[in-house]
Amino acid sequence: MSGGPNAETWVRERRLRPIYELLDSGNNKKVIAEVDRVMKKNPTFTCAKVLKALALIRMNKTNEARGILKPVLKEVPTDDGTIQALSICYRELDEPITLCNILEAACKKEQSEELLTHCFMAQVRTNEYSKQHLTAINLYKAYTKPTYFGWAVASLLIKAEKLQDDSARISVPLAERMLSKFIKEQKNQVEDNILILYLETLKKQKKWEEVLKVLKDHGYPQPTTIWNNDYFYEAYTQAMIELDRKTCLYEYLHACYMKNMDEYHLIERIITLFKNDDEGKESVKTLMGDIRVKYPSYVVALADLLYCKDHSKDDDWNIRIREDLQMACTYGAEKPSFYSDIVSYVYQFKVGTFKSEFLDFLGPNVEPVAEYDSVGKIIRDVNYELLDRELDPDNSPIKRMERAHRCLEKYFIGESVVSSFRSDENLRTKEADYHDMFLVIAASTLMAKYDEDVNDFEGVLQKVKSSEQNFVTQSGYKNRATKEKIIEIDNDNIRESYKSLSVEGLSLQEPQEPYILTDEHYLLTAAILLMEFGLKQCPYNHSLRILLIKAYNRIGAVDRACKVAQGLDIKHIQYDSLGYMIIWKMLRGGMYQEVTKMLTIAENVYTNYKRESMEHVITTYKYGTFTKIPEFMAFREMLLNSCQYYMVAVEKRFLEYYFASPSDFTQIAKTIQNDISREEVFDRTSAFSDNRDFTVFQFLESEPRLETLKEASCTTDVLNLKTRNALMFAITDLIILVDHPEFVSIAESRIKLIDESINVVKTNMENMSQLNNRYNDVPNFDGIWPAMDSIVVECLSVLLELISGVRKAILKVEITPLVTMKNSVSGSWKSLMKRLHQDLKNLNILTIGRCIESVHHVTETLTLACILFNVCIKVIKKQTDARNTRKKKKAASAADGSASKKKHFESLWDAISSLREHIQHIQTSVNRTMPYKWTTVEQSWEGLLGENFKIEVFSKFFGVVHSGIADSYTKQLDQFIRVIDNNTKLISLMEKEIVGLSTA
Repeated sequence: MSGGPNAETWVRERRLRPIYELLDSGNNKKVIAEVDRVMKKNPTFTCAKVLKALALIRMNKTNEARGILKPVLKEVPTDDGTIQALSICYRELDEPITLCNILEAACKKEQSEELLTHCFMAQVRTNEYSKQHLTAINLYKAYTKPTYFGWAVASLLIKAEKLQDDSARISVPLAERMLSKFIKEQKNQVEDNILILYLETLKKQKKWEEVLKVLKDHGYPQPTTIWNNDYFYEAYTQAMIELDRKTCLYEYLHACYMKNMDEYHLIERIITLFKNDDEGKESVKTLMGDIRVKYPSYVVALADLLYCKDHSKDDDWNIRIREDLQMACTYGAEKPSFYSDIVSYVYQFKVGTFKSEFLDFLGPNVEPVAEYDSVGKIIRDVNYELLDRELDPDNSPIKRMERAHRCLEKYFIGESVVSSFRSDENLRTKEADYHDMFLVIAASTLMAKYDEDVNDFEGVLQKVKSSEQNFVTQSGYKNRATKEKIIEIDNDNIRESYKSLSVEGLSLQEPQEPYILTDEHYLLTAAILLMEFGLKQCPYNHSLRILLIKAYNRIGAVDRACKVAQGLDIKHIQYDSLGYMIIWKMLRGGMYQEVTKMLTIAENVYTNYKRESMEHVITTYKYGTFTKIPEFMAFREMLLNSCQYYMVAVEKRFLEYYFASPSDFTQIAKTIQNDISREEVFDRTSAFSDNRDFTVFQFLESEPRLETLKEASCTTDVLNLKTRNALMFAITDLIILVDHPEFVSIAESRIKLIDESINVVKTNMENMSQLNNRYNDVPNFDGIWPAMDSIVVECLSVLLELISGVRKAILKVEITPLVTMKNSVSGSWKSLMKRLHQDLKNLNILTIGRCIESVHHVTETLTLACILFNVCIKVIKKQTDARNTRKKKKAASAADGSASKKKHFESLWDAISSLREHIQHIQTSVNRTMPYKWTTVEQSWEGLLGENFKIEVFSKFFGVVHSGIADSYTKQLDQFIRVIDNNTKLISLMEKEIVGLSTA
């Protein structure tokens, strides 16, 4: 083979191929061995060195990797293989600035299109707007590709948007001149993405005449009556409005709509723009009057509802709204989006005779039918049921149970139709069937009022049993095609239900206690049974699954809720929007091992997105979709400013302390110091974002109430986030301080930081106490609102006293700090135990969740108290002058004073013992409810359920659900005991350490 560059390149690639294969397979050790073998023959093979460094990075040997990379960077490599390898190395090290510097140096040494392109992308990742503009200009001058010109202009526009300095202010005019010249040179061959950039520069400078001229020169809008809902038509609309040419704009939009009357966005735009405009409102009034009469349709009904919005106080308008709702029902009730389309208009239509007249119109459609002849009729009845519930809420338990039974009957009738459409069960999609929504309505109706402190459950069992309805004679099910063998509810079948639990690994015992059904259990238990039945029928109904998670969380069975949540398959950024439904309940419910895994996954989602999110922006540059750049940048900021992101980080660090030993405390504290920035939490330049999706609870609460709930709970979350971070920083700073070799010299500066953290906690505690008064109209929502339980405030007060005790020990203003801290724990513990005993006294299905959460707060407080006692002992050790004490005297002191010094931990021992006893009392209460005598179950539920509910739902799922709930409580309480056991070990170690200290 002849020599030359090509031959040399071929040899290099052949030698690197096995290394690449080993890297792809994850065999990093063999990569290192293979590189060493190659380097013996060719010691200057730079790319091989970098690949070895990459393998070391993936083995977490970053220091060795940096040792290899440092001399490579001095060489300033420019070959593509080495540059690619370096890019991967520094991307995995999360050092985009270093990578940017490498590529800039390479471009200075040897310019090529590929190197300049890599350099531009690296500058995008680091938000170097001026540099990326210059790099793009160099690319365009050298290779004259319009894409590179677009990069240069887009960089200027982004710079103008993100920066506020002098250079940013001249960026837009500069971009306009560049684009104007470019477009003149290109004439009619301008790409749309370049034209959009030009229009953006004109819009930013409010040059609306020029905007219209550019649009006209390039054929926008078209002289036809076709409306394209794209950027150019939006720009045309905005320019016409800004220039006050509304009459011309109205005529154009009117002509477009009359030719495209199915396009709701067109009539919506007309109403939005001209309804309140002095010149256009009469034209809109005439238009709406004409189309309601001449062209009745679903779109027209929605449009007129929008037009009539905010006029519900006028009787004439109410008549019109009722007619519009009836028109929407006539033409659109079989649409899946029907309810969500009109529900916002229904909120204002809840009073007066007009509501009654509309309910009379709905009435016949709400009652069960003999059969459904199409899926559309099922969708219609689902929509009508939702609409009827919104207009005529079920204000009593009996009414709620009536609706639940009616919806269950409709579900069974709908199942007959839907099952006939399934020729092959294997072809069934992973989507909910429309008739499953009847179960969602039934379950959410039964769950009403369960978040309220004041409810109407007292005497409900007696009222239901004595009512004429009695839920016994329900029709519509007997002839359905999917009817299974009827199973009578008896002892054997209940026992069989329990035997099925072996599949789930739940505990089984022979029944001993009689089953007792209470007023509080009735509706919620029925709802849970209904949802378990529904998920068995259709595992892909996520609305039903979310409601079931909410129900289990409400009764404190968090482990059970966690199992249900697995079916949601939450992943990626869904942790930010949906994770709040389960994560914080798992934490407060004692599911420490499981929630640690979930928090780790969630944190990785955020950190990976932070590292990789700019790749989306780079993709927009590559494909020239420049209008997407601000969207991706805004989304990135929204996600990385997420309150949930910072909450995940701080709670994960607290959890690391729960099962740690004293030897781990310092490492955990250093990790916290490196991972979490004090400035990012307390000295933010931008507000925290709230990306939680509350629409998933739309079947439990109305949209306006959910919006109020989200606003109030976000304020709470931010205060709680800052409080938790301040507490963590105070404890972390104390741990790092006492282990620092320069303890004396840095004590003063660290104490200042600790004092700042303490002040943050105190300030936020005061603000928290005022939140309930500020948001007094917010609906109760378990796990989200009210803002803070009083026991949390008490626990914080205890920890602040202990932190203050350690602080005094450091400053030597307290002679016997451990005694003072012991007295603090002893005094506050009486108050905490009184609260815990009160919870235990009122224990029932609706209070056990709060009782378990109180145990969590107290368990965490004791864990952190043990850590603070440990820190105080270290402080005393630091301050003990061992050199001035003879060994003999020290031994005598240890023998004489060890017993008295162990008394310093009496309060901790008492607290832990009483907490363990309290948990055992809860477990005993749970054990009394499960297992039970089978013969008492039927007697308790007799006359409370309809026939189909009893046969198809109750008899098959009652045993599984009841045992699962009890097993969930047992698992949760067991994890509290594990944390207590770890605290016990810690106190025993401290007792050994304190012997021999001269001051305590």
